[in-house]
Amino acid sequence: MAELLFNGLIVCVIGLGTVFVVLGLLWGILEISKRIFASSTKEVAAPQPAAPKAVPQPAAPAPKAAPVADGMDEDELVAVLTAAVAASLGHTSTYHLNIKSYRQVAGNTPVWNRAARTENVR
Repeated sequence: MAELLFNGLIVCVIGLGTVFVVLGLLWGILEISKRIFASSTKEVAAPQPAAPKAVPQPAAPAPKAAPVADGMDEDELVAVLTAAVAASLGHTSTYHLNIKSYRQVAGNTPVWNRAARTENVR
């Protein structure tokens, strides 16, 4: 019994040692590559002019509700939102769902983000 515990301890120490040695090697490789590539990018990059300070703007109040789409009734919009939430949650019924408020999300997301959303919707 003691021999099995001793062999298990040896395997554990060898395994942990191997993991930490490999992690140390990876860290060293990353440090070396950082120094190699950081020195080459400093020579290529041009100095940037100082940006002017931005004047702080007063905070705009949050919109209370999204404007109703072209010719769409607000009750119809709430029904569509409720159905979309029910579909995303996997419910078959909208009986227990209650949409209390909604707002339109600004369309200033990057192109790659919008593309990923449309790919995931299909």
